[in-house]
Amino acid sequence: MKINKKTVLFIDHKFHQKTKSTEFFIEILKKDFEVEEIWVDRWQGKGLINLDKINSGKVDFVIFFQVLPPVEDLKKINKPIIWIPMYDQAVNYNRYFWKRLSSVQMKIISFSSTLTKYLEDFGFDILSVRYFRDPGKFQQVENKPGLKIFFWQRAGINFRHLKRLIGDAKVDTLYLKLDTDPGYKLVLPTSEDEKKFRIKKLGWFKDKADLEKTLLKCNVFVAPRKYEGIGMSFLEAMTLGLAVIASDTPTMNEYITNQKNGYLFNFNHPSTIDFSRLENVMKNARLSCETGYRKWLTDEKMIIRFIQSEPKSAKKISQFGLKYLAILELLSKLFAIVIKSAKRIFLEIINGNIS
Repeated sequence: MKINKKTVLFIDHKFHQKTKSTEFFIEILKKDFEVEEIWVDRWQGKGLINLDKINSGKVDFVIFFQVLPPVEDLKKINKPIIWIPMYDQAVNYNRYFWKRLSSVQMKIISFSSTLTKYLEDFGFDILSVRYFRDPGKFQQVENKPGLKIFFWQRAGINFRHLKRLIGDAKVDTLYLKLDTDPGYKLVLPTSEDEKKFRIKKLGWFKDKADLEKTLLKCNVFVAPRKYEGIGMSFLEAMTLGLAVIASDTPTMNEYITNQKNGYLFNFNHPSTIDFSRLENVMKNARLSCETGYRKWLTDEKMIIRFIQSEPKSAKKISQFGLKYLAILELLSKLFAIVIKSAKRIFLEIINGNIS
């Protein structure tokens, strides 16, 4: 007897379609739901979705993965709404945004415990989970003598950070991938750096299997970003048994305990890392992923139940209150831009670039 599954409309950014970083979540949904996918080319804003198409379609639930329409559009959707925010984007929203959003009847699936704690104060209906890869699908790194580091200089963390973190430690090989994300400046090593750290420069990997082959030659992986949404790259490295060096910020510091199953550093004031317990750190990285994956299998089932559950009532905020909060949100953004510009000009002056 065929069982008719309920339908989920899954809305995500095209960038994730390319990177396949949200494929794991779609596969979870497909176990219990029929899934329709919509891939958009921007993260937020008016016109992000076709409201009439959603409301008139045969859809039981609407899930937004990171992308989010304005509050006024969300209020017009007549289907149950679930949003999956990512910490690296959510950290940019101010408290007035969250207060306005709390007036929408919706549920939130959070992959960051830090974000969960913050949002609880606004009264959101939240399920907090932590994602782990399946260790059974990954070969474990064989630790060999010497420091072998993989660093993709992608966003936020650059080669200057890495030099301070390594200090005078002898490096056997440093695999340096030089593909930055849009908007980030590439910091290149000097010829002296290339000799000292025995750098091997890498380009784009056409096949992910080639990337994994390179990672299996290493024992240390540098997480490339200051913040993560989930952190697929460093989680994969930990699952392989690599010791991950990461900024002491979410979501990395939600998985890593410094000097136990990885290394955390202060982004603004990085200091030299002690690698004397590297072998133990590598073993603990793999073990923490094995333990975490067993918990994740339970979280998967909780996600399905949470999607199907009745949402809590949203906060009641008057139209005047919503407009007032929108104005405060805009003013807060403008103030942040002014402060950021002032800091940049100040740094330019003290560095002698502006007379």
